[in-house]
Amino acid sequence: MTADKDKDKEKEKDRDRDRDREREKRDKARESENSRPRRSCTLEGGAKNYAESDHSEDEDNDNNSATAEESTKKNKKKPPKKKSRYERTDTGEITSYITEDDVVYRPGDCVYIESRRPNTPYFICSIQDFKLSKRDHLLMNVKWYYRQSEVPDSVYQHLVQDRHNENDSGRELVITDPVIKNRELFISDYVDTYHAAALRGKCNISHFSDIFAAREFKARVDSFFYILGYNPETRV
Repeated sequence: MTADKDKDKEKEKDRDRDRDREREKRDKARESENSRPRRSCTLEGGAKNYAESDHSEDEDNDNNSATAEESTKKNKKKPPKKKSRYERTDTGEITSYITEDDVVYRPGDCVYIESRRPNTPYFICSIQDFKLSKRDHLLMNVKWYYRQSEVPDSVYQHLVQDRHNENDSGRELVITDPVIKNRELFISDYVDTYHAAALRGKCNISHFSDIFAAREFKARVDSFFYILGYNPETRV
């Protein structure tokens, strides 16, 4: 009986030693896991370990670079927008008007003016001079040129008839060309006042003494010509 008890005690000690060894292994494993460095980032929906995510250090660098670039773009100041201006002499005469796009207008220039009518081409005028209003707004006096479409049909037909009568030599009329026909203007002595802000560009206008001299006209961009005049008040 005593021998059996001694054996049982030895077995019990062996089991205790085995349990102690297993406990030590588990403790060492925990210590090793806790000592491993971990990084985390805050993502939408909460915190997440990098070890558990698909992110890499290269992706982090790319994101940081993109963020820095966006920040640089936001902080970069836009150049100040230019303002329209005018130049004048010591005597106060205004010699030119310069737009925001650095287009320079001077007296004598042939120009387009905004018509403010839907589906209507720009008006065509020549600048006579500039002046300031009482509120210091820049105004300009302009002399009108009239397009064929702006001349009453009865007046235009009368002008066409005069040209046919002049064509007694049988020479071909230039105005039969539809392209050139649309470039013909009629000069007038009618003067009007407009704001300089209504200017919409420049054009070139040539004068020919008669219909036959107009053969020299070349229908280039923003180019027109005139031979005859039109008075909107008398309609002749």
